[in-house]
Amino acid sequence: MYPFGVPGVGVAAPPQGQSMIAGLDIQKVIRRYGEQAYWSALRYTAGQAVASTNQRSFTTPLNQQGQGFGRPLSIAETNQRESGRISSQRAFTTKAIACQVWNEDTSPIVYQDVLNFLANSVLQWRFNEAIIEVAPTWLVPAGGGVYGDTADTGNGDGALGSREALNNGNGGVWIYTLIPITLPAGTTFAMEQVWGDGAPTIDGRSVVGGVANETPSAVISRICLIGPYQVALASA
Repeated sequence: MYPFGVPGVGVAAPPQGQSMIAGLDIQKVIRRYGEQAYWSALRYTAGQAVASTNQRSFTTPLNQQGQGFGRPLSIAETNQRESGRISSQRAFTTKAIACQVWNEDTSPIVYQDVLNFLANSVLQWRFNEAIIEVAPTWLVPAGGGVYGDTADTGNGDGALGSREALNNGNGGVWIYTLIPITLPAGTTFAMEQVWGDGAPTIDGRSVVGGVANETPSAVISRICLIGPYQVALASA
């Protein structure tokens, strides 16, 4: 007998090879780390009034309808799996942002529309009621893509040969050089494209092969968040 337990009352010794110390088994979470982009597109119809409006992205997940689209969003429009939030099993750190603007029908976008997005809209984060402005869209390039224009023929924008293809910058992205934006697991958020009072309506026209195309197209604005992530795969 050994003097363990209630004072003055002995208890039997532990069986051979066993300990009186309680076991401590800690669950280990298996994580995957990497880098990727999250993206979400907004659709603006030709002739749409945008002045003094606030267009919110990352609110409509994959395979659901919203953000100006009359059909479910495909992988080209978003890879967001949950509406307005980061999954509870995933965390993401935004180190860079890109914004791409193009005509939905892939015809060359008019100069007026590109400049309208650059000069008259601002990107901002929304965390419930908290708002953090990022920058005017002019400072958030597309990260590459179709770029350039034809020589000016002297005709007005929208007429023959004035331009062929444009985007908001040929390369580069908005980069957080010191303090990135962290999105812990389960974070509710949105990225908003906010328009100034003087923004004109969306044009939507194009020029194809030097021939004016007056059949308007919707204009797409796709916002991409770029950075490292970690996701919980399982517990062991």
